[in-house]
Amino acid sequence: MAVAVPERRLSVAVLTNSTNKAARDAILQYVLGELVPDWTAESITPAITDPPRPMTLPEGEWAGRISAPEREVPVSLRVLPGGQIELRLADASATVPASAPAAWDLHASFPLQLPTADARINSPELGLGLRLEAGALTGEAHAYKNGDTEGRLGNYLSHPCTLDPV
Repeated sequence: MAVAVPERRLSVAVLTNSTNKAARDAILQYVLGELVPDWTAESITPAITDPPRPMTLPEGEWAGRISAPEREVPVSLRVLPGGQIELRLADASATVPASAPAAWDLHASFPLQLPTADARINSPELGLGLRLEAGALTGEAHAYKNGDTEGRLGNYLSHPCTLDPV
């Protein structure tokens, strides 16, 4: 857990070797309570004000790459009817619903693993956040492991992604 308190020029990171959020939260509460007297747990709870909306990209095919540190990973994407997206990555593919929150023209999460050494450790999911700019889809691919409803567990690896129409 990492928390920034910009008005105090302070950042706090708590790293644990456990999935026990109660222990992590207790440590964070103690440290912030000592360093930031007016701190409350509610002050670090992110408010998500970017609700998903239907994706409006036209049906079609896109091809490009995810730029990982060890190599460029070829990827292809099809926008299907009904807001569905098919992603092909290495020898695997998956079709999932996509949305378009304010930050992205396409946002989706796939049960596919990025074929890189770091993602194979503990990141079996792949998320995409892409914007349509100058005729190309550009943005981020995130390799991660989904946690419970309160957060993510494991690595969260972000990589640039660019797709052009086919």
